[in-house]
Amino acid sequence: MLHKLCQTVAVLASASAAFAGPALAAGDNACRVAEAGLSTQLEAYLDEASHCVAQPPEGVTLRNDVEAELVRQINERRAAAGEDPLRLRYGLYNAARLHAVDMAARGYAAHEDPEGRGHLQRARAIDRTALFGAMGGNVAVVRQADASQVDAKIAADPVNAANIQREEFTHMGVGVAEAGGRLYAVEVFARVDGELRDPMPARVSRLDNVRPDFADNSFAMETVRLENAAGDELGVSINSRLSGVALTGETAYLDVSARGGDTVYTLYGPSVTASRDD
Repeated sequence: MLHKLCQTVAVLASASAAFAGPALAAGDNACRVAEAGLSTQLEAYLDEASHCVAQPPEGVTLRNDVEAELVRQINERRAAAGEDPLRLRYGLYNAARLHAVDMAARGYAAHEDPEGRGHLQRARAIDRTALFGAMGGNVAVVRQADASQVDAKIAADPVNAANIQREEFTHMGVGVAEAGGRLYAVEVFARVDGELRDPMPARVSRLDNVRPDFADNSFAMETVRLENAAGDELGVSINSRLSGVALTGETAYLDVSARGGDTVYTLYGPSVTASRDD
């Protein structure tokens, strides 16, 4: 058990480094979420997020030890319910950690941040390759607690307990931050139905050759779309090449329609800043 726990801590540390490294190399690394919140502009948000995950603001401490223990307890609960263990995913882990740091720095507890982003929006911003088929999350704030107390508080809520045991989830990420004698814990769960072969850039003027690989080999791609936050279609694909895109400089979301048998599924991909060609 000790060996498995050490492996989990190593995975979590590697995830943080993979997310934070490139952005941190380019200048100021201060996390100012407590002063100004997090930007509503995607590229600035990603830059701020990398800083806050790598180096939280003064008074906020990331708790790798508690994160690792919660991962273990989540999979123990799933095993007891007869469900498969969830795999750690860097994008979900960093989305969970960012939200935990944000809550700790700004002193709130909610699934959405003050700017209105929920678990799915954070994951679509931070994970640049995943195609999500389902998403859920648990949030808890516990005073003077350890991992067992956090786990017990989360599991005592029927909705949270159901999230932990949901059969369709395949991956998770866990973030825990400490501030003012409280632990701010975030558990993010998802079903990852596909993976883009190439990471989606944060800013696009066109999308060519969007190439997904699906977890289920029976899936076949039908369309790729860009939609804005209101659900308005900005462009639709022809043979994975996006055409007719009405780019306006707004945040857009990549959706992939995949057919499995007689059912067409919508899979949720990365968010982008849609900008016109120069």
